[in-house]
Amino acid sequence: MHHIEEPQIAQELDERVLDYHRELCPASADYIQFMCADPARLDGRRYRIARYEDQLAHLVLQFWPTLVGSRFRDRLAHVSTGLKKLFCAVPERVFQMDATRISDYFRENPDFVRDMVLPGMKQVDGVVARGDFLDTEDGLKCIEINLGGNLGGFDGRIMANAFLRDPLFLQFCREYGHRLEFRDPVMLAARHILEDTRARIPLHDRELNICAYSADYSPALGMLYDQMLNEPYQRLLKALPGNWKGSFRTAEYRNLRHQDGALHLGSMRIHAAWEFTDTMVTPSVVFENFLRGRNTLYNGPAGMLLSNKFNIAALSENEHGTMFDEAERTLIQNHIPWTRKVKKGASSYRGEPIDLPAFIGARRESFVLKPVAEHSAKGVTVGRFSTTDTWATTLRKALDEGNWIVQETVTPRQLYYYHEGTCIPHAVNWGPFIFGGTFGGMFMRVQPAMFDKPISRGCGASEGIMFEVAE
Repeated sequence: MHHIEEPQIAQELDERVLDYHRELCPASADYIQFMCADPARLDGRRYRIARYEDQLAHLVLQFWPTLVGSRFRDRLAHVSTGLKKLFCAVPERVFQMDATRISDYFRENPDFVRDMVLPGMKQVDGVVARGDFLDTEDGLKCIEINLGGNLGGFDGRIMANAFLRDPLFLQFCREYGHRLEFRDPVMLAARHILEDTRARIPLHDRELNICAYSADYSPALGMLYDQMLNEPYQRLLKALPGNWKGSFRTAEYRNLRHQDGALHLGSMRIHAAWEFTDTMVTPSVVFENFLRGRNTLYNGPAGMLLSNKFNIAALSENEHGTMFDEAERTLIQNHIPWTRKVKKGASSYRGEPIDLPAFIGARRESFVLKPVAEHSAKGVTVGRFSTTDTWATTLRKALDEGNWIVQETVTPRQLYYYHEGTCIPHAVNWGPFIFGGTFGGMFMRVQPAMFDKPISRGCGASEGIMFEVAE
């Protein structure tokens, strides 16, 4: 929840930050100047989005949206879809689908890799993903791509509707003549799963049911998500020629069962299963029917491996490798920060040989240490925000455990957002959705730059949405 202060007169705006807004699109800078032109517009109690804090209590809402033009959107779409394809290609390109080599590198159980991960790769071109990108003075940098099932960020349509009914936001659009469009990840995810499943599974009765299942299913949230997912899905089915029918439902995984040679939820046959969780191994009833071609699966065991942070290290280590063509090598070199597994011994940095522990130990402010098994920035140690003793202790822990990566620090450019009655610079994490090979909208996470911490909810970040400005 926001701590909403009485409005204050905004400080003089920094032209360097406004220049970045202008690079996104002129409307972005227009919006900041419009909101800061009158102190009353900095009163968070006026914003319609503030009314949704109870309904979206699982989020910390950012009260101002992000506005971008087609040029920035297309740049982010090109980089994110290209890198997602390369993340998915690592087991084949780097390790030749060798279960022993993969299990050794990723520190995974060899049986799990052989029996579940590699068979699960048969649908890898259709998996869903969400990236974590920082936009720097040197361009977009991918610090991670999440290829697990629980991508988050699907509440954007609720937030978009709040902005599009907000009198102050509508006043801005009228006065400046801007037309805004929201790219809905829920609609695009449903469309991708519908089209992908129709292409892969024999369907003889024009029925296609999708189930998003999890281990920590909440009936209350389930009702919300059932409505949020099924409503756009029904519109998609109606638009198909030939009277198609189906449902998009959520469920606890225990309620899925094998019946009449296929996967079922109650009496409903499930044609597409979406593993809406990162905390469980794919249920055997789902996976066995997937292997038999009875249902599609997003993303299953393959996603668990591909989301492993060692995957980005494998790409970084092979940025000059012949397993990638010239365009792919350029994509890796330009958009993936230098990343390595933390281990004793020799490595390389920008073409020069190094002793890895000694090198990163002596250059604390240039690197970040990340535990592979954690999420939401838990355990992440940013060298420039740490003491020398903390960095040395964390490095020793990483070497002892063997399940950490080290990544070169990248500094995101800052944008203005609302914070407690005023407008201040924020660090921005751009989270593009990628469904199959298609850009599917954006999940925004922003955090006051003064916090000097990783951009995460646990460190004070808020979640926002992106509108595309029609040009």
